[in-house]
Amino acid sequence: MTLNPTEGVTTLRWTVERDASATTISLSGELDVAAAPDAVNRLKQLVPPTGGSLVIDLAGINFMDSSGLRVLLDQRQAAAEGGVNLFLARLSLPVRRLLDVAGLSHWFEYAEGEPPKLAYCPICEGELHIDVTRCPHCGSVL
Repeated sequence: MTLNPTEGVTTLRWTVERDASATTISLSGELDVAAAPDAVNRLKQLVPPTGGSLVIDLAGINFMDSSGLRVLLDQRQAAAEGGVNLFLARLSLPVRRLLDVAGLSHWFEYAEGEPPKLAYCPICEGELHIDVTRCPHCGSVL
């Protein structure tokens, strides 16, 4: 089932899939100050019954600001209050970067297991694997 955002909010789209074990919400577009109020309300309505699992797939998010981070934190709280297991999945680079910068990567559980272990080049801000000594994007020695 595809849900359309409310009128006036055109930057965030999502789809919802439900099966016996989990509800998966796939978000795409921009999760920002314009989309956040509606996203909070709609996501809270989609929390599965107590004991279920909720997976938020963030692979399609191409921009997220602190308002989007607040949406995830609100969803985490709503899930915990409802006895639901919340998992983030397939984090896009903007989402991973914001979680890392905010120091909140370890506040969430991930469908893939552990939070992504990333670093960013101080020169070009390209994504790096933790164990590299030279940036593959700009060649800077780290």
